[in-house]
Amino acid sequence: MTIISMEEAAACGLELSSFRRKLPGTFDNHVHTCISDADPDQTPEEVCRAAKEAGLGHITITDHDSVLPEERRRVLAGTYQLDVISGCEFSAAATVNGIRKVIHIIGTWLPADAPEIRRVLEVNENQDREGYCKATLEKLRRIGIDPSGDGVDASYAMLLADYPNSVHIGRRAIGQLLVKTGYARSEEEASDRFLGAFGERLAYIPTEEFYHYAEIEEVMAACRLGLPTLCHLYYYQLDEAGNNALLGIFKELGGQALEVDYSRYDRRQKERLYRCYCKPYGFLPTAGSDRHSAGKAFCCGDPLLFKALRDRCRELHGTITAGEEEA
Repeated sequence: MTIISMEEAAACGLELSSFRRKLPGTFDNHVHTCISDADPDQTPEEVCRAAKEAGLGHITITDHDSVLPEERRRVLAGTYQLDVISGCEFSAAATVNGIRKVIHIIGTWLPADAPEIRRVLEVNENQDREGYCKATLEKLRRIGIDPSGDGVDASYAMLLADYPNSVHIGRRAIGQLLVKTGYARSEEEASDRFLGAFGERLAYIPTEEFYHYAEIEEVMAACRLGLPTLCHLYYYQLDEAGNNALLGIFKELGGQALEVDYSRYDRRQKERLYRCYCKPYGFLPTAGSDRHSAGKAFCCGDPLLFKALRDRCRELHGTITAGEEEA
């Protein structure tokens, strides 16, 4: 989907020919692997292979609170002849109009070993994931859903067995377990009926009850080493005043982009994000699938959007040191 018109591109100073010559390829700025909470078979290697087969030119691996080591990123890029960008989906604690929220911010083109990044990851990796999962499983048990048939501890053991390499076992893993054991027909149904922030929410538990992530100021200090993007704005279930309050905080702390072309948004939502938030705040629109499984399509973000993001990162930092170094 093209979010911006040719006229708007020209007004933003983007070079544009009728044939779009010399533009980069399509991109997906929000992709997960088994290192966080993608399906166990979705290793970074498998994700890059699939992205190359899908015709993408650029992919940002944005595992939750985890950054690929630079050496591994380079190997992936060389092996699959794909621009693999170093990224991370950071969880951040923020107070929005007096309400505490967990906000997700993607940093792209990140230097993996920077002290600012390591400090945030040390905080965010030290969370009570077991407590959160068991509390959710107990809430499910109370409404007659027991995936193991032997109680909460046995069901949690099933999660650990299903996700042996994950450092981010949580809501999605529980949803997969509900599908596996026949309580839901799909991950989307498990989320909408039982676990997610939308739908019936029969067993929804706000993550902030168990997780105490780094404050948004610390997260943004890390993300500003690359290009900070605010993820899935509608997920936070804020009203209009809350959306604007959050975007104001993000802007003040150096935010640069807003996720607009997102897999679960319809055209009306995408257009509203661009017209009502991107343009007024001066954010660049970006595109991401939030892909966690092989069954989910990649997002094929418009090359114009990628060029604008890359150029903005170069304006901020001079060079890009964690992806497409020679472009």
